[in-house]
Amino acid sequence: MRLSRLFCIDLKTQKALPLEGELREKLEQMAQ
Repeated sequence: MRLSRLFCIDLKTQKALPLEGELREKLEQMAQ
């Protein structure tokens, strides 16, 4: 899945995304 890869990369590079807040919440839930 491209989205999953982008999310993983975003977490490592800590890049700023348009929906950082919402994405972070979803990423944290998926990470756990």
